Amino acid sequence: MESYRKTQVSHMTDSATTASVSPGHAHRNGKMPDPEPATRYHHGALPDALLSAARLILERDGVAALSLRAITRAAGVSHTAAVPHFGDLAGLLAELAATGMDELRAALVAADGTSRLIAEAYVFYAMDHAHMFELMFRSDLIDRNRPRYREAASALFAILAEPSHSSATVAQEEDKVKDGIYDMPDAARYTAAWGLVHGLAVLATDGRLDPLRSRLKDPVSRKELVRQAILSVPPLL
Repeated sequence: MESYRKTQVSHMTDSATTASVSPGHAHRNGKMPDPEPATRYHHGALPDALLSAARLILERDGVAALSLRAITRAAGVSHTAAVPHFGDLAGLLAELAATGMDELRAALVAADGTSRLIAEAYVFYAMDHAHMFELMFRSDLIDRNRPRYREAASALFAILAEPSHSSATVAQEEDKVKDGIYDMPDAARYTAAWGLVHGLAVLATDGRLDPLRSRLKDPVSRKELVRQAILSVPPLL
């Protein structure tokens, strides 16, 4: 009888031990741990969470790493969670690119209004945020027809077209961009100015200036070379 009781106590102890095993160790007893629950967001907070996750991936791994599955996984939601807010990956990336446009515009406004300092601010932003700058102009990846992107682009280009950036003149330029009423002299000046600063930004972010820097008698930084390049040409902005 005593032997029977000991056997029963032993079985009960083993059973209790098995039941108290944590989910992370349950697989040792032939059971897989329960999946972690998906992160829950208030409906209005989810778009910001997805954009934050996308930016984190962009800054860490570059444009090539951006996929809807990677972004939603980083945000802790299902891969279909972005669809009601952005439609598809191109829509989400257009919203993210619009954020970059806003940041670049703020950098240009922070310059003192001279054409050269605005050009510097444009190129320096690109150098400091190379992956974002690339995304902003990747027409193959973003939906350029999204209202948020179009508004951000119009506001940015208005600053480039009117470097004094007084509220009245910038508003006029924004209307021109939206309505498409530039005359040829304005369009030519705008194209030349934008081509200069954007081309210089691409050269700088793509490392194309490094071979030239390596041949300089007196070494300078990339930004100093950019600054001197801008000073060497007549004002276009």
